[in-house]
Amino acid sequence: ATLHSKKNYVIHYRNLQQAIANGLIVEKVHRVVQFNQSPWLAPYIALNTEMRKKAANDFEKDFFKLLNNAVFGKTMESMRKRMKMELVSSDQRLQKLINRTTFKHCTTYNENLNAVSLENKIIDFCKPIYIGFAVLDISKTLMYDYHYNVMQKHYGDKIELMYTDTGKLLLLLLSLY
Repeated sequence: ATLHSKKNYVIHYRNLQQAIANGLIVEKVHRVVQFNQSPWLAPYIALNTEMRKKAANDFEKDFFKLLNNAVFGKTMESMRKRMKMELVSSDQRLQKLINRTTFKHCTTYNENLNAVSLENKIIDFCKPIYIGFAVLDISKTLMYDYHYNVMQKHYGDKIELMYTDTGKLLLLLLSLY
């Protein structure tokens, strides 16, 4: 991400409202998507979060954290990066796969076994990436709200936003004296 002008930038409406309230100037709107929202995953996330708090050991803590992470991960899975993999023990079959236009890579394990990676000809966009997008953008909105409306109001020009990442803010608190 950069601070340069954004063209054809996809953004959740809550994030856009916040950016406009903080001085963003919208030059052009290309498209708008209307959709219904509901907190349908909230009970599942809350249950796993509560179970994680009650966990008696590290395994249980990690388990309940990973249950939530797995759901989110599936909403962000890139189907474009998927590859076909075929294990081959025949020289004829190996040559046939290597000659394909979708051939990407071959790993030889021994003289009788090769793994051939092929691009998918057809990409099935079957993952709900719009959910992951909404989660990330709403998360940004909450983080920026915390920085600008809590921390900056309290510390004024004594605090600087140094870096952001998914779910993280790195803030520099300058000397208060």
